[in-house]
Order: sequence, then C-alpha cells, then structure tokens
Amino acid sequence: MTSASKKNKSTPITGLNQKRYEELVLLRDRLVAQLRVLAAEAFTDSDQTGKDLADAGTEDFLRNTELVLLGEEGKRLALVQEALRRLDEGTYGRCIDCGKRIQSARLDAIPYAKLCVDCKALREANDGIPPQDAQDAGAFDRFVE
Repeated sequence: MTSASKKNKSTPITGLNQKRYEELVLLRDRLVAQLRVLAAEAFTDSDQTGKDLADAGTEDFLRNTELVLLGEEGKRLALVQEALRRLDEGTYGRCIDCGKRIQSARLDAIPYAKLCVDCKALREANDGIPPQDAQDAGAFDRFVE
C-alpha cells in the first residue's frame, strides 16, 4: 500500500465518536435547511416602490439582519464540516493548538469545538490569534518599535 493510499484511508467511526458523528450530521442538516430559508428570504427582490421611508427602512434592516445570520450560520456550518472531517481522520476531540483532549462536557455543549478551554481562552485574550502566531506577532512588534 502506498503512502498516498494510507492518507486517504479514513478511521472507522465507533462508540462515542459514532454518537458525535450522528449529532454533527443532524446539526449540519439543520444548518443547511436554515441557510436555505435565510437565503431565500434575504435574496428575494422586494419592490420598495411607493413604500414610505419607515417601511423601506424596516425591510432593509430585516434584510441586513438576515444576511448577518446567513454569514454566522455559514461559519457554523463550516465548523461542523471541519469537525466531521476530523472525525473521519481520527483527530476529532483533540485541540488543534495544543493537541490535548478537549473535555467531553465541552464537546457535549459544542460538538464542533476544535479548541480546549485553555486554548480558547488564550485565543480570546489574543484577539483570536493562535498562541504561536501571537508570539510571532509580539516579536514583530518588538522589532518595529
């Protein structure tokens, strides 16, 4: 077997991971359905001819809100897809920053979580930047000063 075919071989999903897989697929399907509804509402052409400014403004506000929701739900869908890929690769449940196991309670709450609580807190403290990148940015800041 070549190394390329070894890379393409997926890990069997069993036990708790099977439950996680089913949760993620269900969540993915719900998100896809929500995205279809939001897209249909956000991208329908509204004829604002003859409407007063308040009604037109309300429609614009609602359309913008739908577009924001569409973007956020799209991001969640991407995270779910990524979690499904990690399950398939056998890396699901491990923090992408430190490699430690993500707490089961965290995965119960957010099944697509890719960071442990500690690394999530570090990223939030660094405006979302991974720890290594934050160190590199600090070195750059020192160089620039």
